[in-house]
Amino acid sequence: QLIGETAKQEFLVNNEIVQLENATLGYENLLDTIARQLQLWEIFALDRNGKETAISRVLHSNQYLVFIDNLETAENAKALVARFANILGSSCAILTSRVKVGGASTRSMTLDGLVLTDSIYFLNAEAKKIGAQQILVAKDGLLSDIHEITGGSPLALKLVAAQSKYLELDLILAQLRKAGSRLFPFIFLQSWGQLSETAQMILVYIGKTVFDTVSADELALAELAANENDMVDAISQLDAYSLLNTSYSNGQIRYSIHQLTRQFVVSDLPKIWSEQGLF
Repeated sequence: QLIGETAKQEFLVNNEIVQLENATLGYENLLDTIARQLQLWEIFALDRNGKETAISRVLHSNQYLVFIDNLETAENAKALVARFANILGSSCAILTSRVKVGGASTRSMTLDGLVLTDSIYFLNAEAKKIGAQQILVAKDGLLSDIHEITGGSPLALKLVAAQSKYLELDLILAQLRKAGSRLFPFIFLQSWGQLSETAQMILVYIGKTVFDTVSADELALAELAANENDMVDAISQLDAYSLLNTSYSNGQIRYSIHQLTRQFVVSDLPKIWSEQGLF
């Protein structure tokens, strides 16, 4: 069973992004998250040592996978990892971070981009799926340029393929070269400008408020679209631009977004608006 928590420092409060000054994921927060997701409500009445003992007993007696995202935002990350490792027992944890926070109890893995041949294969497979003809007829030299600029990032490759349906590849590449270190915000912004207002609202809603996945019914309850057809069109548009992930669980279609897409929504987009005097 998967248990998840995020160490993000930005939250949606009254339709505004609030930046917290201090790390939001403390050790006791993590224990509370595990208790809440496993519905062990009696643990909340215990002090921190009691919670630690109770959670340790659960993690030792069952095999869980604990997923902690954005750990680099927690100032106490190394201490949290060291202490949590002592109670994992037969369970395991996956931590994501742009900064190494490992120790003797952890094994670090660096995720690099695809190699050139895999990038070209991935681009062609994605192009066939979405009907991106420019990619399908492009020469290997042009595809190699896309690989070099994106660093072989699968998400960046998907976004470029999606954009090639409405922009010339030469223009896309020229703009990406200018983007430099702000590659992802630039790519996302290009796609963002093509979205309908409803699609934008759905993307922002998921990015700010949905940690895992969300159903179409839940999105409808949030009153993001004028009607059902508007909602369907917006979801289709987000999928076409590779901004929405679709999964199937318990007989229901669920939606989620990539972590880099979330980063664009909650961090990069407000900064861009601020620079433009819109926020």
